[in-house]
Amino acid sequence: MVIIDCSYCCCCRYCKKIMLLQSIKATIFNPTGDRQRMISTPDKPTRVFIGDNVSLAWHYYKPAHLKLVEIVFGYWKSTGIVHPRLAAVSGSTGIPDVRSGYESSVSWAGNLTNSLAVFVLYNVQPADANVEFAIQVEFGLAHNPLTDIVRLHVEAKRK
Repeated sequence: MVIIDCSYCCCCRYCKKIMLLQSIKATIFNPTGDRQRMISTPDKPTRVFIGDNVSLAWHYYKPAHLKLVEIVFGYWKSTGIVHPRLAAVSGSTGIPDVRSGYESSVSWAGNLTNSLAVFVLYNVQPADANVEFAIQVEFGLAHNPLTDIVRLHVEAKRK
């Protein structure tokens, strides 16, 4: 008896390969053009006065077929990663996790339902102008994350 894997069920090896290939093909070529993208980003550079707080807001578009995995905020490294991660927000729970020791420096103020990622930096200092902050909106391993980088222009307050 020869068992032939069908192309319609979701349980046999053959069908799983076909589904994977179709998923990859849909990711690479989506005829509707419906893919994740940034709609708005913070000013570059973002101006802030020494000692003030600044809200960095990103509005992104997430197609219905994608699942938000996580939003990560932190320092941008030239290797193309966010490290260290200062804060991360779970896409499934919406619960933020701020890195130990940074609780008084950064917080989450976004709204996942509205595809709005907002991180607040507190008590900005001149040293904050020497780093690049970054956000990565992650949709899983099969999809490229949305990434944006922002620098702060830290100014002294006028007297």
